[in-house]
Amino acid sequence: MTPHFDHNKFLRVKYTKNCAVARNMFLFACIITAVSLVLMALFGVTFTFSAYLPVAFMEQGKFDFDVDSGAYTAEELGISEQALLEYQESIDGTLSLVSSAIPAVIIVGCFFICWALAKKYPVFTIIAAVLYGLDTLLLIPDLISYYLPYDIRSGAFFLIYHGWVLFYLINGSISAAKLRKLPEPIESVAVELPVAEAVPSEAAVETGDTTSEV
Repeated sequence: MTPHFDHNKFLRVKYTKNCAVARNMFLFACIITAVSLVLMALFGVTFTFSAYLPVAFMEQGKFDFDVDSGAYTAEELGISEQALLEYQESIDGTLSLVSSAIPAVIIVGCFFICWALAKKYPVFTIIAAVLYGLDTLLLIPDLISYYLPYDIRSGAFFLIYHGWVLFYLINGSISAAKLRKLPEPIESVAVELPVAEAVPSEAAVETGDTTSEV
């Protein structure tokens, strides 16, 4: 007898796996971005494989902090000494670093929340894809104005990495949407059938012997 093929069960397993892969990829992006924030705050370096906007916030705060502490000369910045002094007087390096870290941490925190909730609520995979898509759109102007003329290699890595993560998030989002449309699985219920009682034969009834022979 050919076993029954449950197509809905097959699709449920497939879509659930796609959502799990998307969550894992997004978790990797979140961890790399969080590490990049720490590296930027401490040493002024970052991973190329990071979300753009949180690192951009932290990079601006770190730059102001370094300028205020005298880490850059006017020649290195390509400005006059007077301009450098005016800029140093207009900023508070520590305040700038902290105020830049706050939105950066909030954004990464939202990413982690989406990842944590996506396992139980697949709709958060869609929300994660939207947020990361917006992050990619914000990268494009900086990609054109800075990375393309000055650091095309890093810009290419940034764009490829974002596209890579977005591919899995979009695939997971589509799977999450399809998963919600699947009918709920029907649980099989075991039915206990009554046990048939032994019926004595006619000969046994006539002789009065009601024991059954095996």
